[in-house]
Amino acid sequence: MDVASSVGERLAGYVEAIRDQEVQPKIVQLVLKKGESDESAFKRLARDVVSSKVTAVFAINDTIALGLVNSLRQIGVRVPEDISVVGFDGMLRWLPHGGPLTTVDQDFYRIGEVACELLLERIAGEEPSAVRHVYLDAPLAQLGTSAVARSTIPESSPAEILSHEIR
Repeated sequence: MDVASSVGERLAGYVEAIRDQEVQPKIVQLVLKKGESDESAFKRLARDVVSSKVTAVFAINDTIALGLVNSLRQIGVRVPEDISVVGFDGMLRWLPHGGPLTTVDQDFYRIGEVACELLLERIAGEEPSAVRHVYLDAPLAQLGTSAVARSTIPESSPAEILSHEIR
């Protein structure tokens, strides 16, 4: 797992929100094995997700979400019809035409603005040197990889999907 404190906090928030809905969260991690390519790792992640029989995945960032979406689609899983995938950070907005990924959209401009304000306060001696947490809005941008959860297993069983070879 990423060592940034915000990643741990994001995971804790996810677990708390899921448990508030009286659902047991399933956590599947992407761990790159020594010598393994990113493509191979995402194939393995897609298979782990399908075998866990979830209807939605909240990825720790957009890079993981996009890799998972591509690998799921390669093995015949329909996103979002079979499994919804949501990322976190909103990185695709920097591309000329954006992208179809549903994501929690961070306001990087505002993050930089607040960081500068805090730095200037500290330089001026107005702010003690203690750590200060600032919470900013991060709205959900629904852009095509999320849908209402399905109530039944898709016609292809997880075993059939898992036996499909990714080319």
